[in-house]
Amino acid sequence: MTIRIHITPVAIGLAALGVAALLATSAAAAQSGDARQQRLQALQERMAAADTDGDGAYSRAEVEAGFPRMAEHFDQADTDGDGLLTREELRALAQAAGRRMR
Repeated sequence: MTIRIHITPVAIGLAALGVAALLATSAAAAQSGDARQQRLQALQERMAAADTDGDGAYSRAEVEAGFPRMAEHFDQADTDGDGLLTREELRALAQAAGRRMR
């Protein structure tokens, strides 16, 4: 089954930022230097703080509180319509952003 979603450039940029924080590894950060590692750590902390119930997904309320500019694109990113943004949905959004930026 193929799911097609229309994603605005703003949504792509914001989602890619969030996904980068979620998917970054210490090995990648170490290769890029201390400054990159610090930025990634700060993003990871912000993402963790936004997930107030600790379930690993982001509700609309969590996104509105933690990432207000991304909230307006919530429905586009929530491809299964369950009211949560999962890592898989964020990963798909980041992949779509990567394809659009090429």
